[in-house]
Amino acid sequence: MLKKRLIIISRDYRRRALRCQRSANLTFGAIILSLALGILAIIFSRDLTRHDIQTSSQVQNEREQLKRSSLQEDIAIQASTKARLQSEVSDLPEIFENNAWAAIKLDRNIRIIHAQRISQNRVILVSSNGEVREFDLSDDKISNPLQISQTSIITATQGYTPETILFSTDDGVLTEYNIETKIRITSDPLDGGFYTDICQTSSKGVLAGSSSGAIHLWREGIGSSTITRITNEEVTDMILAVCIDPVTETVWSSCSNGKLYNLSLEGALLGKQDLVGGLVYDIHVSQAMGLGLAVGKDASLYQRSSTDRFEWDQIPFEGNTEGDVGISFFSADFDPNGQFGIITGSGVGYLTSDLGKSWRRLPIPNNRTYLGVLFGDTPEDLLAFGDNGELLVSVVGKRRRALATELDTATNRLESSEAALLKLENSETTRSASSFTSSEAFFHIAVNATRIGILLILIFLVQILLNVYRYNTKMASFYLCRSDAIGMVASLETVEEGEFKLDSLVGHFSTAEISLDKSPNAPTEHVAKLVTSILSSIKK
Repeated sequence: MLKKRLIIISRDYRRRALRCQRSANLTFGAIILSLALGILAIIFSRDLTRHDIQTSSQVQNEREQLKRSSLQEDIAIQASTKARLQSEVSDLPEIFENNAWAAIKLDRNIRIIHAQRISQNRVILVSSNGEVREFDLSDDKISNPLQISQTSIITATQGYTPETILFSTDDGVLTEYNIETKIRITSDPLDGGFYTDICQTSSKGVLAGSSSGAIHLWREGIGSSTITRITNEEVTDMILAVCIDPVTETVWSSCSNGKLYNLSLEGALLGKQDLVGGLVYDIHVSQAMGLGLAVGKDASLYQRSSTDRFEWDQIPFEGNTEGDVGISFFSADFDPNGQFGIITGSGVGYLTSDLGKSWRRLPIPNNRTYLGVLFGDTPEDLLAFGDNGELLVSVVGKRRRALATELDTATNRLESSEAALLKLENSETTRSASSFTSSEAFFHIAVNATRIGILLILIFLVQILLNVYRYNTKMASFYLCRSDAIGMVASLETVEEGEFKLDSLVGHFSTAEISLDKSPNAPTEHVAKLVTSILSSIKK
């Protein structure tokens, strides 16, 4: 019975030994395969690295080609846009053509007597009924009216700042009003009559002509104002226009008696001149142009003499046509840069750009009467106002500015794209010149780095597999030795169950003594040790 049990145990050990040997063989095969694959990877790493470098270079070239195509397409678009905008600018109508102007109607048919700019696109409109409106040139919107006077406004002009309005009312009071702060300063009323025209001086104050023939100088004080009469008793007719001459620092004034007076700021009469062409309604002297214009009834036009600054010559107005017979001019003005002069009146308007030598007629829709104009930076930025509740705005200037903005944007984008394309081409040229040297250096570095990496991984993997191989080899030897030892004991003829204690052989079946050191014991040593142990157990 005992022999049978020993034979069974011996066979079991042998099966275990065979399994461990197969595992050891498989591990050995894995070691050989790893070494082969590592050697192949090292051999072909040169080609693989070259392929990666070529692929990376190809991807970079494709990206640069895509960027180049995008820049070229953007350049073509911006060049086309720039050409279109330049064509639109060249096709803009001149201000003398009918389609160069647009009429904007106010909410009511009121008389606009003054306009002034408080910013590039903001214009203040003053009407005779005491209302002030703000007109936005960017979108042609007109604000709701602001009542600044309960009595009718006779005339108005700009104060010392763009936000300040100077105006006179029919009760003989002169008022300075600030649009932003709503602060007003008023003068004492006249004893009789009202102020008919106002002119601001640079340092002396404000000139105000009255219906009684007097010209007053208003100097703003601290919390009060004083008005001084500067005309002598000879001027008794109604003052129609008053103007400060910035060249001679004297005062020009026209009266209802058909005379033009020249006065000093101290009130001295320097001269007078009979106006044979008709009454003068407005006088304006441009310091930039050195030109003086006086316009009035029956299309009368006077220009200050080029030889004597105190004499005015009547100019035969060649701009008149048959339809202009009986018209009157109400306003004469100059642009701030002193390049253009303009006169407006009942149904007509004329512009000069050669110091009054020639005049070109402006289109006035429906022959409206315009009492004045407001200049911008160019004649195309004109705004005319009158007694019909209507504004005449030049659409050429607004369209030209819009086109100029778009043209600047297109030009900047075109230049930016061209610069980017040139930079890209230069970088390609530089990279192409040094591509061989840099590519070869990078190639060798990449190849060596790949080989070293593969070698390190291979060494690490082989060490692991070798340990596994040693372990399986030791286990196979362990089980095989015990199988042989037990088989040898089972072949003995005098083995009795009582003499042979199976429990004493348990320690021989255990794998506790198996270690993972790199040098396994020889199988003979295990066999000798096993036989000695078994025999000692039998003797006991």
